[in-house]
Amino acid sequence: MKKIYVIYISIIVLAFFAPQLYQKYGPKPEQPEGPICHDLETPIGYLDYERSLLLDEFDGEVLIETSYESLSVQKDTYIMFTHLGKQGLFNRSCEVILDATYDEVLTAEISQDVYVIAAREDEAYYILNNEGEVISEAFDYLPMMTLRYGTFFEPLDSSAKDNEPFHLIAVKDGYYGVVNYKGEIVIPFEYEQLDYRVLSYNVYIAKKGNEYGLIDDNNELLFLYGNYEFKQRTYYDKTLNKHGVLSQDGLYYTEALYDNINDKWEDYYFVYLDQKWGVLDRQGTLLLDIRYSDVSYVYESEDYFILNDGTAYGIMDAKGDIIVPFIYDELSIFTSHSEDKTETLYKASKDGEIGLINNQNDIIIPFMYDQIEDMYYDSHVDYIIAVDNDNYGAIDFDNNIIVPFIYKEVRPYDENEILVITHNGNEEIIEYQISND
Repeated sequence: MKKIYVIYISIIVLAFFAPQLYQKYGPKPEQPEGPICHDLETPIGYLDYERSLLLDEFDGEVLIETSYESLSVQKDTYIMFTHLGKQGLFNRSCEVILDATYDEVLTAEISQDVYVIAAREDEAYYILNNEGEVISEAFDYLPMMTLRYGTFFEPLDSSAKDNEPFHLIAVKDGYYGVVNYKGEIVIPFEYEQLDYRVLSYNVYIAKKGNEYGLIDDNNELLFLYGNYEFKQRTYYDKTLNKHGVLSQDGLYYTEALYDNINDKWEDYYFVYLDQKWGVLDRQGTLLLDIRYSDVSYVYESEDYFILNDGTAYGIMDAKGDIIVPFIYDELSIFTSHSEDKTETLYKASKDGEIGLINNQNDIIIPFMYDQIEDMYYDSHVDYIIAVDNDNYGAIDFDNNIIVPFIYKEVRPYDENEILVITHNGNEEIIEYQISND
């Protein structure tokens, strides 16, 4: 009875695994005839999906004809094809590199004339060379979407001969590591989790024992493990509930001291502590003391900052020198693409009136308007739209009126033309001419 029971269980197990075993170890499906190339030189323009043809972009001439179920051009060098639900690959010379035996195949150009091929068969992932030969061990996972969208990056030191581009995070036996395009292991499989920190650098967020740190391609620890959350140029210490600076390459950092960090600008950090702002440089060195209630960067100039010292707005440079005195109620960059605007201007508010000033604190437009609008338009908009006593009008950069202040709304329309809307809702196109005197 026991023998019959064992035989019965064996039959059930065999019936369950037989299809998978046959698929893996049984004979491969017969392959169709290979592609026929009529033109080996002309770049492929587009696909005729219904007929599985690859055509010239300009005259629709057939370059390659096939009998495959579907085609996908990858970088005009390799063409992925599908046959009986499996994927294969042939090159632009119509040589079949991979038979249709894989569940997924992707290629990507990682440098000039150097390609990487990755393929998945069942639950195993492989890296292959340009001839379609498997050159890596089997991995549990490779980020195929990284390949699909061509997200590659150069090494930190591109001049170093042994520093190669294109490294992929992979998973094997439940642990994370990093491999290069040759299938060689760059970082051993010893981490609970690995993520790219910034794709332009080979720097990784590594997890060990529920703590996170930063490592480089040499598996060297750049930033000690802790209860951290990493961002592109900063990090957050969850234990301290504080933020710190951490450069993209992991070489520069500060202690987690700040309540918040604004890292919008590449060369500077705005740090927030005890409801005050200060400015650090990209290495984390303090430039402007943490004592300002507001700070913004003057992106149109060299290292200028608009600041509020708690009583008024002014402008300082990165050395801490005052450029515009702290005397204004409000201060912001005036945005205009006008060719007449040849210097950086600022919208300044004083005693409830708005005007324009420059970096020397010269008054360009007097303080006499309720509002001055930023001009997010083409260079032909060589005027300023403003509001006076709740009426819209337009002035030139010498404060000459070119559209009287009698309208509900004023909008740019075309070169030398302005659209105005009356308080009755009527629209009118006004032609204008700015004097060059």
